[in-house]
Amino acid sequence: MKILSFVGLTSLAVLISPGNLSAASVLSSVAISAQTPSAVAPGSNATFIVTVSRTDNGNLDAYLSASGLPAGATASFSPAMVHFTGSTPTSGTSTLTISTDGSLATCSNSFNVTATDGASFNKKSCTSSMMLSCSAKPQSIFTCGVLADGSFQFVCNGSPNQPCLIQATTNLTAPAWSTIGTNTADGSGIMSFIDADAKNYPARFYRTSAY
Repeated sequence: MKILSFVGLTSLAVLISPGNLSAASVLSSVAISAQTPSAVAPGSNATFIVTVSRTDNGNLDAYLSASGLPAGATASFSPAMVHFTGSTPTSGTSTLTISTDGSLATCSNSFNVTATDGASFNKKSCTSSMMLSCSAKPQSIFTCGVLADGSFQFVCNGSPNQPCLIQATTNLTAPAWSTIGTNTADGSGIMSFIDADAKNYPARFYRTSAY
């Protein structure tokens, strides 16, 4: 760096070589991997890899936190702070462990992970879900009816995010159940199905089967 002063003037001219210009390190994103294992029993631990990325050069400390987990689940990070220096690397990782107790019963549990730059107000977040290996609750039909075109619709309530087979038979004395479709319950356990062929049968009976 060269400093040139001019006699009789109150200003300074500062010349900086272009090679010395650099921008401060900036937190750019946070991402989370798939859960390991893919589903855990209540009372077990689930792990994720959290990746924090930054741009430009210099020191940056990204502090990690989790929010939105239900009662019975606690999160810990190792390390809890991802530290950057210089220009490389541009990303760093931390292992997130979510510990559960036996009281946790919800099969799918959404949560947020936030990385906060300790030297600024810059934050980046992402969302994921912790999956439990829950036993599927029996599906129960709580509303049904014939539609205007002769189709038959029913709505069931069961386990959240549970995939099901929809099966039908024409009699219950000697039933021959056949699979007529599949569907997946939403996050509240609600599943709806419309049988467009119902109008072709004088009588038809239905059941669902989790798989």
